Amino acid sequence: MYICSKNQEDMKKSAIVFGLASCALGLGFTAFNVYWALGGTRWIDTVFPVSTNAELTTVMPLWVEWLAISLKTAAALFGLATMPFAIRILLRLRLLRLVRFGAWVAACCLTFWGFTQTSFFILLKIKLFNVDYWGDERVIDGHAFLWDPWFLLWGVCLILAMRFSKNYHVSTI
Repeated sequence: MYICSKNQEDMKKSAIVFGLASCALGLGFTAFNVYWALGGTRWIDTVFPVSTNAELTTVMPLWVEWLAISLKTAAALFGLATMPFAIRILLRLRLLRLVRFGAWVAACCLTFWGFTQTSFFILLKIKLFNVDYWGDERVIDGHAFLWDPWFLLWGVCLILAMRFSKNYHVSTI
């Protein structure tokens, strides 16, 4: 029987914590998209500059909304791929490398998007430059302080989960 060193146990615990955080952040974010796709309108004015409820239905086609929901759900579930039970299953199915590759791609995309968008909207907020389309302060605040930092945090948590789960040994799972 293989005995884990303290460092390996700490890394496994960190991977689990960050994996669960990543999954929770992703599913929480996706829940808003599901709500909006089902016709809800609360807080959508913090995402898109719209002036009337009639405009809300024309902001994005429904199929685009459901595609985004599918992709965000998949990205959220990548956080679970760092759990010992999931690693065992993925190893048996010979899918661990493929899933880990997908998780790294998702983590990098989420982090890059979150960082660049947060930076852009903070620069708009401090009036470093002006883009007329984003003139609505509620939209700028929503992106600068909620939606895009949420993407960034989700991506960073997934990166950390993937990093800490890197050195799992089959015998320690």
